[in-house]
Amino acid sequence: MPLVDVNQKPARSRKPAPRSPAAASLQPLVDVFNRLGALGSWDGVGRKGDVARGLDPQLKKIVLTLGGSTARSTLILPKKGELGLKARFVYVQYARASPSKPCSIEIELTRRKTQDSCRVSLSSNTPQDTYKVAGGALRAPLAEHSRWTTSVVDLQGCCDLFHKTDNQSPITVRKITIGGDVKVKGVWTSQKEFTEVDCPVDMRLKTRTPVEFLRFPEKDEGDEEPIVVEEPTPKRAPPPYAPKVLRNASVRASLQCRLGYARAVAWASPTRCVYASGRSLASVDASSGNPISKPLQLNELCTARCHTEAITLVAASNNILATAQSKDEKCRVALWKPGPREDEYITDFAPHARAVTCLAFSHDGGRLCSVGLDAQARAQLVIFDVAKLIQKKRRKDVSTAIIARQLSDFDVSAIAWSPYESDRLVSCGRENVRFWRLRHGHLPGCPALLHEYARDAKFTALCFEPVYGARDGQDVAEALATKSERGDKVVFVAAASGHVLQVSYAQRSLLCVLKLHDGPIRGVAATPGYVVTAADDGYVRLWPPGFADFLMEAKHDAPVVSISVAPDGLRVACGTSRGALGVLDVASHKYGTLVRAHTGAILDIACTSGKFATCGADATVRVWDETTGLQRSELASPDDRALVLAWRPESDDVAVGFASGSVRVFDLDKTETLFDMRQHKAAVSSLQFRSKRHLYSASRDGHLCLYDAQQNFSVVAVVHVDANLPQHAWGPSGGDEHLTLATSPEHSVVACVTSRAPDRVCLFDAASLRKSPLTLDVKEAARWPLKPLVDLYWQNMTLHAVEEDGSVCRCDLSKASLGLKGISGDQPAGKSSSGKATVSDVVLQRVYAARTVYDASEPLVPGRKVSQVSHTGEVLCGLDAKDDRIVHLRAIQKGACADLTCRLDDHASSIRRCAFTPSDRLVTCDATGNLRVWHWERRGEVLPSPKSSPMALGTDDAFCKDQTQLGWDDMGDPAVSAYLPEHRGCSMKLDVVAGAVWCRCADSIVEAAPNGVVARVAGDASSEPVSLDTASALCCVSYKELVAFGFADGVRCWSHEEGGWASVECGAMDEPCTALALNATNIFSAHGDKVAAYNIEEGGTTSTAPETRQIIELAAFAHDRPACAARLQDGSACVFEVEDGALEETLLVAVADAVSIATWRDAVVALDKNGAVSFHRGAADPCYEVVSVGGGAASIKCGPTDLLVAYADSVRIWAMVVDDKLGQVLLTPKASLQLDAAPARVEAAASVTLGLVATAQGALWYFHADAAHDDEFGDEA
Repeated sequence: MPLVDVNQKPARSRKPAPRSPAAASLQPLVDVFNRLGALGSWDGVGRKGDVARGLDPQLKKIVLTLGGSTARSTLILPKKGELGLKARFVYVQYARASPSKPCSIEIELTRRKTQDSCRVSLSSNTPQDTYKVAGGALRAPLAEHSRWTTSVVDLQGCCDLFHKTDNQSPITVRKITIGGDVKVKGVWTSQKEFTEVDCPVDMRLKTRTPVEFLRFPEKDEGDEEPIVVEEPTPKRAPPPYAPKVLRNASVRASLQCRLGYARAVAWASPTRCVYASGRSLASVDASSGNPISKPLQLNELCTARCHTEAITLVAASNNILATAQSKDEKCRVALWKPGPREDEYITDFAPHARAVTCLAFSHDGGRLCSVGLDAQARAQLVIFDVAKLIQKKRRKDVSTAIIARQLSDFDVSAIAWSPYESDRLVSCGRENVRFWRLRHGHLPGCPALLHEYARDAKFTALCFEPVYGARDGQDVAEALATKSERGDKVVFVAAASGHVLQVSYAQRSLLCVLKLHDGPIRGVAATPGYVVTAADDGYVRLWPPGFADFLMEAKHDAPVVSISVAPDGLRVACGTSRGALGVLDVASHKYGTLVRAHTGAILDIACTSGKFATCGADATVRVWDETTGLQRSELASPDDRALVLAWRPESDDVAVGFASGSVRVFDLDKTETLFDMRQHKAAVSSLQFRSKRHLYSASRDGHLCLYDAQQNFSVVAVVHVDANLPQHAWGPSGGDEHLTLATSPEHSVVACVTSRAPDRVCLFDAASLRKSPLTLDVKEAARWPLKPLVDLYWQNMTLHAVEEDGSVCRCDLSKASLGLKGISGDQPAGKSSSGKATVSDVVLQRVYAARTVYDASEPLVPGRKVSQVSHTGEVLCGLDAKDDRIVHLRAIQKGACADLTCRLDDHASSIRRCAFTPSDRLVTCDATGNLRVWHWERRGEVLPSPKSSPMALGTDDAFCKDQTQLGWDDMGDPAVSAYLPEHRGCSMKLDVVAGAVWCRCADSIVEAAPNGVVARVAGDASSEPVSLDTASALCCVSYKELVAFGFADGVRCWSHEEGGWASVECGAMDEPCTALALNATNIFSAHGDKVAAYNIEEGGTTSTAPETRQIIELAAFAHDRPACAARLQDGSACVFEVEDGALEETLLVAVADAVSIATWRDAVVALDKNGAVSFHRGAADPCYEVVSVGGGAASIKCGPTDLLVAYADSVRIWAMVVDDKLGQVLLTPKASLQLDAAPARVEAAASVTLGLVATAQGALWYFHADAAHDDEFGDEA
């Protein structure tokens, strides 16, 4: 099918650039020793006999030493297989132990096209100035002295001598063998011939006498050797991964309600119940049952920011709340101040190395006890001073707030502070009840005497008998002092056997044992009037202090796993294992359910006006109110799990598809079954109503069914979606197969996609299920690497297809004749249509590409349907490819997708479903049963791309806005750009600089002004500039809060602190500085033909390294790697690195005519005069294929994921994505800035979003790197 991608631009014919002899130097210089690890490990090197590594006293370098005869000591490169190196020359650097001792070098090679093989043997037995062909090898002499020598073997000349032909076919080196009594410094291969004058740094040796280069065969004088470089196989240009960008449009969202309960509950006030919902806190008014929550706006502080996992514990005191996440190695405790509408975040910290199991506040709220596991999985008790925690809320170190820390050999499942003594605690766990005393930073403990009742017992909860008035308090104090029975209090300890143990607090002995429940007791609490217990038998019971008989009980349909009593004792909150949270009113004996939730993953959502239905892995179907989030009804089917839902239009009926293959229609308001259809033999995978009359179901057995609702949902038609496959090919159960359908309410089309053919969309007549002559072969039509399709949905007559990575493409079928006539809602089903299909007007277009924005992630599965388009077609919902707990909202229109996203981050587990309601609210569901309802609004208008020439910066148009005031945020980026959508895609003028010597440091611009070096806040005329130095600067560099300038008499460095600018020691080099580079640990400076390095952190002396050529430019590697890249005067590049306190030149970058260099990750990025960008790491050869950014490129800078290229009158931004399988760095055009003057300096920001550029006229601008400013330029480069 000739589908067309509207984003694909016509290719321009380009003539290939002529190859020059200088291009040969771009071919890599391969260090064979480095490639095989000969100087490190011996993994790739074969050894026989006496072969060892050692330090040569003359060179001060590590060399390989071979001892003995040729037959006894041998070095084989490689150990197994072949080298497979394409080369013209082989260089072997060696020194013979003695002229009288034998040694040899053998090279096996093959011509690639003719497969002619040859063996070259350099031997000490061959007479000087002669060569011969003997024994199947071309034999030549070695150096006759014992000095260090470099043998240069011309492989092309050797093949011509051996085969007596003149063949210019490329040559591959297969194996190199060295034997005898010899030292070897290194082995290299190259396409270019080097001599003593221009040899790479790796071949240069610091010896008293020059190193001799012996060439074989010798080159005749006046004979110019042609340079043969094999043309690379032309590769297809990478397809456009990114769709068109929708400019100046954004989406804002607010959280309307949270649905979900995580079994942790507490009381913030007598009427406000606080519970955990995912990784957030939610509140409800127990008196009215209404949620208490302030709508969560975009970019507003929310509880999800401090918790990365689900909240499992909630503890409350007088005026403070504590929450904890207890996942291993991610445990976290946060403190909150309860507010009238929202809880105010105070601080968060990690109390233990591993899980948190218990939290308890003292009765005055001044101390917090946390129980968890240390790094060795031992029980650990830590007591914190809450006041110090609040004071240290801005610091990560909370050790000063620790009052006591204690390890325990006994299990602790619950702990509580004593109401009688402020320094005592009581804990319980498996086979133990222990009393703890806080004393001098320790918690010594002693056990309670439980006798045989402790054996094999698991104690789950405890509480204390309350104090009854002042007189009772005096009796308690007297009993504790005299250990008498008068005034003694009781500790109630609940057990998993259904018993409650009464333990004497003063005597620490068992008083009695009571059987109160038929299942494990999960909670116990005491008030002055009653004791409440909750158990797995579903009962919550209130007992009098004497436990004669319960006062009242509340029966639940599931085990009760948590209880909490309000501060006034009038309400009891009860949480069940089925996700229900209810409140028992003690005074009125009434029970009300406040919160209901799924307890497993939500499998599907169906929305209708004002409400929506969900089905989950807990085998329930629930109906929710869209506005309040309250559950309206519930249907349980434990024997046959519901998988998919479809709401019948203009009705309260819901169709449900089950795992058994049944399709049933329910009236959920009345909770009764209306119809039951058993047409499928495998699980139902998709279910949709096209109208009030027509229902379609798809099953994993490959069948598609049509039902007529007016005929009691009788089956009208059944088809198999793939007629080419036999009926039994799918199997009786369908296994992991899936079949997804989508119906168009306005047209007579049903679209299907299957896991057997995930790149084709089949179309059927909605009336008869007759297959259309048109099948959309999406893979063939796509202009990008298409992933398997997992979901389909319609927007009017536009079909949207979702790929497994979350990308979305669209196909507009409104103008295509599909051979299917429309049917109305009143037309009887079963009437087929006719017509001839034409596909000339069908267009395939990509709306959203997930892989261009994020790295590779876990693919979407058919059970996770997240990518959706709103009913109005204005917003696209898509899953974050890095974190499957986050979704993004993007504005869309006619295939264009806005780059600015609205990030919805409030879930604790992976999101499985997203759906838009008829009122266009967004419902998101996760794998633990939590739901979120979001309200969103779209802002901004669609601005057409300029058709004329790009506008210059500074003009008052839609893409350029002038700002006179601009500040920086804490990360060092312009504060107005990252969060304000009105500035997206804009360029903003900051200020005017004096020249090209400037840099950004913290919130200031530091520049070389006519009167010296000054620092000032950009655009703020009210702030006084700070003079740092009066001398004229030659170059500068900055890193975070450090800035360094090079002068004619050396280098000076300053640090920006809260109190102002402070001088920093940076070495004693007193020569003119021409280039600088700076990272976290070292400052590198270029002084003519020398490079100096100074460790800022450790200080000490300055280390220098010489170079034979002038150094023009430096670029430091990121973070703390003590290395920098250098561009030399002749266009070559190298790497300097500090090793053992000494700066050495460690790598020669294989690039010629370089005009600019940068560093990206751990690689050197070099730009040559032809616009070729090469990446070098480790060895001298490029680690990825060379890419082109077009001619005229003057300089480059690299951000975390972007490449900034400066041209004569513009700056272009490319997104860099590494494809390890292809060995390429894919460049995707992102933005182009047309300047009114030549860019004098370009600086990439620390974030991915921004960059800075100064023109030759002195104007300083910042720009967005993630939005296009002018026409796309992918076709030009």
